[in-house]
Amino acid sequence: MDKRDQKLSAQDKNQYPTITPAEAIDLVNLSPNLLGVMSREATFQRVNPAFESILGYPIEQLIARNLMEFVHPTDHAVLLEALSTLLIKTSSCHFETRCRCQDGSYKWIAWMLSSSSKTQEFYITGQEICDRSPFEAESQLQHPSSHPIPNRIAQLEHEDRLRQVIEQMPVLMNATDANGTFVMWNRECERVTGYSAAEVLGNPHIMELLYPDKAYLQQKLTAWKNQNNDYRNWEWTLKAKDGTHKTISWSNISANFPIAGWAGWGIGVDVTERKHVETALRQQEERYRYIFEAAGVSLWEEDFSAIKTAIDTLKTQGMQDIRQYLAENPEFVSW
Repeated sequence: MDKRDQKLSAQDKNQYPTITPAEAIDLVNLSPNLLGVMSREATFQRVNPAFESILGYPIEQLIARNLMEFVHPTDHAVLLEALSTLLIKTSSCHFETRCRCQDGSYKWIAWMLSSSSKTQEFYITGQEICDRSPFEAESQLQHPSSHPIPNRIAQLEHEDRLRQVIEQMPVLMNATDANGTFVMWNRECERVTGYSAAEVLGNPHIMELLYPDKAYLQQKLTAWKNQNNDYRNWEWTLKAKDGTHKTISWSNISANFPIAGWAGWGIGVDVTERKHVETALRQQEERYRYIFEAAGVSLWEEDFSAIKTAIDTLKTQGMQDIRQYLAENPEFVSW
């Protein structure tokens, strides 16, 4: 570095002085904007006092809760798209949602979400949009703009982004029409089952391939009709294309959140490995119980936890020689 560069560097330091940690904390706490740190699942880890002044929630009521809980249901897709975009493509993104205040009202918030290059965290900032009513979006739907072509292009672009989000989600997601025929089958469905979307969509016999046991399939379909597209964590065991069996935990809330063109839609999580672990643990427990009951010698169980607690108490009180103490006080361990 020559003298000129050194001089410029010194000028930069004078022009932009280093902020101390205490000053940084003050800036965060005094900021009128919402500032927070979230996990990649959108769970709040740290938030600043502006959340309380704008939305009304004390900080302790926000920590470990998911941002999705406070976003208007109509805007859930916007938040999901932002999270997925950040995970897949960019380092930051902007979006707007309505957020529920503690008093039950909603406020429009303009968010900026960015990812940390050093940690698995998201940084989020939000600013209240004061000149917009909570129901402006509904008003815009009732009174569309006089420029339909740009709006239609924007709508198509938005639909395409949402379609990409659905395709890339790390959970199974599918949808059916009024006849029960699949009209959507994302990549995780393809990966878990082995059947491509081309093999599934519009195929009236795909359920017979996934569930070859007719009695099992009929039982599930009958129960499905009774559930009326409103259930969570309902396990189905399917037969994948390679012949293996997979247990999927399905949730379907399409009765409460219908989507145009879909008679029903659901999200599933592959719990096959978890079920295998549960089965192995249950078999191990049964094996040990059999050994215990069939053994030709006397076996019994004793719970010495109370004695251990008492000994630990003696240690905390300064007792050094536990052996000598027990010899002098045999009643300590008597029944």
